[in-house]
Amino acid sequence: FVQKSVIMTASLTVERTCPLLLCPLDSESTPKVEDLSRALESGNENEKVEALKKIIHCILSGLNMSRLTMQIIKFCLRSKSHEIKRLLQIYWEVLDKKDVNPQLL
Repeated sequence: FVQKSVIMTASLTVERTCPLLLCPLDSESTPKVEDLSRALESGNENEKVEALKKIIHCILSGLNMSRLTMQIIKFCLRSKSHEIKRLLQIYWEVLDKKDVNPQLL
């Protein structure tokens, strides 16, 4: 199965495909940005891993998680954990690199 997310802009419709099978997020299972930020700032590697997984899931589901980019750079980029490094590679791949207008960020 391929999950597709469609991003609508003023004059451009961009379709992104995701080769992952994800369960859809509802309002109860959507994590709060503040909770994810706290988990990224914690010293615990397991909390960072779980937070990165949730952030990637939210991005693939079409939610805007760009507010957390600085926390990810600040608290996860220098990590020695291979799991965090792999998740960061996925994060940089799925992160929107353009704003509402098709301009690079």
